Amino acid sequence: MIIDERLSQNYDYCYLESMHWLFSSGKVKASNIICGLSYGLDAIETNYIKEPTINLAMHSQDLYYDVHHLLKILQNDKNHIVKKWIFVFGYYSLFYDLSHTQFGNRCLDIYYPLFKALRHYSATEEQKESAVARVSDPEFIEYYHEFFMNNPRYYNECVKREEKGGVIEEAGGWLNISQQERDYYGGERARLQNKHLEHVETFKENVELLYKAFNILAHSGIKIYVMIMPATKEYLNKIDTRYKTETLSILNEMPHEINYVDFNDEEMFDIEDFEDYDHLNTAGAIKLSKMIAEMV
Repeated sequence: MIIDERLSQNYDYCYLESMHWLFSSGKVKASNIICGLSYGLDAIETNYIKEPTINLAMHSQDLYYDVHHLLKILQNDKNHIVKKWIFVFGYYSLFYDLSHTQFGNRCLDIYYPLFKALRHYSATEEQKESAVARVSDPEFIEYYHEFFMNNPRYYNECVKREEKGGVIEEAGGWLNISQQERDYYGGERARLQNKHLEHVETFKENVELLYKAFNILAHSGIKIYVMIMPATKEYLNKIDTRYKTETLSILNEMPHEINYVDFNDEEMFDIEDFEDYDHLNTAGAIKLSKMIAEMV
């Protein structure tokens, strides 16, 4: 099956919008909602979780847009179906703002049409109108809604996890490159992400957002989970330990019951489970999803 070129070009937006449509229309009565960045998108296969689950995690997504997902879902949850909300974090999540990164255009291309929200990204009125118009054709909406109703997960026969490209795949895959290369790529990834520690104002903003989200969920009687996704030892050896210290400190200060899981606290994943330095492959995702199914 080959997907329409317009769907291919706007796939991430169409996926997220369709997940909201499936929920608001009652076609998927999801009691579990997942949000977060690409770690959760790549690491969790919802069909391995017992209760109906919608995965709203997305490449490069930050906490600001996680909260927008939360507000939109709960606004449409007239019958209080949602019982559990899973935040999927990387260690640096509380220091991360998509709008300040090289991928900031995603704020305009994906999240402005979805939420009319840009965070700190600058765009002209013409750019905003164009972003909305690009995905507003009724026939196109009907087409991609039908596609995701039949394929209610991000990865499927048309979009495969292992065909995303990137330097690791081009080098032969995480399992097939040398240990020296794994040390290099894992260290470089951590080095780049350690720079987020400098973003003090972003940290303050995100802590406020997290408190807001937890408060809404707690008052709605929804169980809160925060999960740190698995990463390779090469990455973990170089990621700054202050991330975990700061995150745990903030979570402990929250006046809410939070179920915190760090899948790196024990060595549960092997080299064969990883697609790259900090993303699971299909086998690893199935392994993790079965673990999560037992927890929630």
